[in-house]
Amino acid sequence: MPLPRVTLLVPFVVLLAAFDAQAQAYTRLEINGTSLCQPQRTLQWSFTTIEDHPTAEERAATQAAFKAWQDSVASCSDITFVQGPDVPAGMPLPRDGTTRVSFPPKHCADVVPTNDACYENDTCPEKYACWNHGPFEFTEVISTFYTTTGAIVGSDIQLNPSSGRLSTGDGPRCPNPTRAEPGCMGFDVQALVTRSIGEVLGLALQQREDSTMYLQLSWGEPGRRVIDPGTLQGICDLYPRGQSTPGGCSVPTPVDENLNEDESGCAATGSAPLLAGLVLLLGAGYRRRREER
Repeated sequence: MPLPRVTLLVPFVVLLAAFDAQAQAYTRLEINGTSLCQPQRTLQWSFTTIEDHPTAEERAATQAAFKAWQDSVASCSDITFVQGPDVPAGMPLPRDGTTRVSFPPKHCADVVPTNDACYENDTCPEKYACWNHGPFEFTEVISTFYTTTGAIVGSDIQLNPSSGRLSTGDGPRCPNPTRAEPGCMGFDVQALVTRSIGEVLGLALQQREDSTMYLQLSWGEPGRRVIDPGTLQGICDLYPRGQSTPGGCSVPTPVDENLNEDESGCAATGSAPLLAGLVLLLGAGYRRRREER
């Protein structure tokens, strides 16, 4: 059954105000005092297929982002990334420890009937495999986690290809900032997915310009494809090879199925969708969902 959702914008609280560029090379993703983390060292991810997406180019750019992470973390961590089979559109958000990547090409406002009950429980994006934000917003990451331990039990990385401003190849910056043409670079899919994977792993967005997790992405910029040393250190600290995650990151014993929303101890967070512009500001807020079990 679709998971009930309550949409709520809350302040972006990942301790950015206390950030010290010299003393802190990475920041844990923290929601209401709970630091998020992956409870398993094998992270399986899959594409969600929606019409003709992902395209071959979108697949290649996404796979390159996961490979960049795998190549980097191999130096210090035993966390691995395994691509699973494609998942059909219309599935509820994952709660089996997996991560999905999707490119919904249609806006919910264009395909969802106005009297559909999915508006009330905020499940239209899953039911209709549609983008639930504006046409010039580009990506969102939603992770479901236990509020008691921070253990992430599923994530969804969504990118919006409909505006034509996402690009998948190499080349100079596209001269027209309203559209990414073949042979030039607009807002780079690989860079966006690379940053999103960092969020799935429990890292927060940063104010450091030299960080993979930097709050901004400029038009025609490929640099965020690379895992910088500070971000890598965050993974080394969180998931050290042969050792447990500091502070623990366990999945609690399942609670009573009849518990209500406030007692379930399970919630979800989503980074705010990225807005269009010559510079994308990544993560102005969080969308939080509390769910019944």
